[in-house]
Amino acid sequence: MNCFVWNARGLGNPRAFRELRCLVAKSNPSMMFICETKLYKSQYASWRSYFQFKGIFFVKCEGRKGGLVLLWKDMYDIKICSFSSGHIDCIVSAEQKVWRFTGFYGNPVTSLRCTSWQLLSKLYQIPELQQLPWLVGGDFNEIIFDSEKYGGSLRPQSQMTAFNDTINGCLLSDLKFKGDKFTWCSKRHNGEHIFERLDRFLGNAEWQMLFPLAEVTHLDFYSSDHRLISVSMKMGCEAEFRKRPSRFTFEHKWMLEEDFQSVMDQWKNNVNFMELPSKLNQFSGILKSWAGSRFSDLPRKIELLRKDINELLTPSQAKNNSSRLVFLEHELEKLLIQE
Repeated sequence: MNCFVWNARGLGNPRAFRELRCLVAKSNPSMMFICETKLYKSQYASWRSYFQFKGIFFVKCEGRKGGLVLLWKDMYDIKICSFSSGHIDCIVSAEQKVWRFTGFYGNPVTSLRCTSWQLLSKLYQIPELQQLPWLVGGDFNEIIFDSEKYGGSLRPQSQMTAFNDTINGCLLSDLKFKGDKFTWCSKRHNGEHIFERLDRFLGNAEWQMLFPLAEVTHLDFYSSDHRLISVSMKMGCEAEFRKRPSRFTFEHKWMLEEDFQSVMDQWKNNVNFMELPSKLNQFSGILKSWAGSRFSDLPRKIELLRKDINELLTPSQAKNNSSRLVFLEHELEKLLIQE
């Protein structure tokens, strides 16, 4: 089982939607919390079926800002407890385990961030939920230590102290992670880049005892200026899935390739009725072979481009590589469209 949290910075643009679709297809998350969707109710209509999730709960955006969504697979039984523009709180039941998950979005306005800490404290103080194993994940829009920021002006100590005090008051602790420390980048194409660790998972002692093998990973930025972060909740023995034999499916993208016509020329026009089954099988084999050589390398190219982009989005590389970054993101966009 794994849970994703991500500040998508808007899912209305085609690239962000393609990135999310590819990500879900590849990683198959059990549950996903996304903030700053910037979507209205009507735009969620086909999400559950499109991404093959059992359930969906969303908080609509306010104007052109905000918006939250929680999606989950059929292995989870979810009971929504409360929600607001800054959180979705629920009880999760899966594989004879019951725990609490809160998707959290800290107020982006510095002067109003105290209201986010008040909200988190109130969620902790709910009597009937206080004893449950508790996982909180999302974009908190705040750092804990000076070392969690690179570039720009120093963060006032009072802001970090307020966040720390809230975490400690709720008996939560910052979960250890793998990957790059900074989860947000200003992505400025001119001037100095700023890096901060704004996104994280927090867990209480009961949750960490329930999932002692849990691993948090900081993934790529994808189409957002925030990294997607995931927590894998290993159960000790994961179920093995048998891969079904692949069926032949005609892909419309093949028709966009210049040499597709030459492949079609191998099809014989004069085929009598008795020969049709064998000819269809033969031609599907030809198409599979051609498509394999043409497109099998596409996922690898996408991953290599993502790797190059993420290497540039580091404090040591970002300053002098703005034009290179723009070029690589443009190339990635073309490959995603093709995929």
